[in-house]
Amino acid sequence: MQTQADRTVLRAVELMADGLRGDRSASDALVGAIQDCIDAGAPDFFVTSGLSIVHEFVCLRKCSSPDECLLPGPAELREKTREANHRRLSYLREHVTASGILNGRPPVLLGDGATLLGLYSCMGAFPGSLWIAGIARDTLNGEPSATLESLTAAPAEIRVAPCGALTELLDDCTQEITLDGQSWLVPTGELLIALLAARVGDPESTPLPPVWVHLALAMARFGDTIDHGLVHGITHHLGLDERAQRGFAVGHQLIPSILESPFVDSAQLPFWERKLAVPLAAKRLLREAMSA
Repeated sequence: MQTQADRTVLRAVELMADGLRGDRSASDALVGAIQDCIDAGAPDFFVTSGLSIVHEFVCLRKCSSPDECLLPGPAELREKTREANHRRLSYLREHVTASGILNGRPPVLLGDGATLLGLYSCMGAFPGSLWIAGIARDTLNGEPSATLESLTAAPAEIRVAPCGALTELLDDCTQEITLDGQSWLVPTGELLIALLAARVGDPESTPLPPVWVHLALAMARFGDTIDHGLVHGITHHLGLDERAQRGFAVGHQLIPSILESPFVDSAQLPFWERKLAVPLAAKRLLREAMSA
């Protein structure tokens, strides 16, 4: 059974989604929801993520001075988070340089870095724990791909790995972003959603940060332009079909108003998994997110 704190957090996520959809009326309600999360003792993740959406996607459109809408305490927390993430990104770039293999194109940013830039457009949205860079080349001698590393690497890992099958998607499914003078390829739209869904649905994936929130918000931000068939094509190409379907199903269980059923192909999940494993996984992920 969900607690009042659970319901407060899920309501905040729904309001974040409204903000990403461009609902200007969501700004005041979301600021109130952030304060409710603070009062309920919710983890900082929900506060900084919500605040980033208020600032980047709502306030900048509505307020002459975005600072009018910021809560002073959380704003300071968000700035500290941004600084810490910039340091981690710098460490990742050092690992890329040390690898000596760039093949004339920018590395691909995966894991939490991809979510920060590809979804929130903000390095202060949440503390990144998984920093993965992909180099555009095939895997050799059974080495894990950057895609697999972005799903299963342990928290606080910094990894550089070959893109493998992901290489074929880079031209159409990434955008080049320059940050701190360094260029990165960042997943967009369908590729970002496919990777987030697979991460939610991978039983070996770390539960923190709560990626199901990112998945729901990505669906809200890109939902009107997403090609369902292309998402499924990407997961099939990358060998992530089962993981992604499980991830969509878990997300739908948690926030059905955002993660709608067209992305959930019941034929790809056994009956017992849909009726038993998925609800249990959803409850576990919510509990782990709230106890972080």
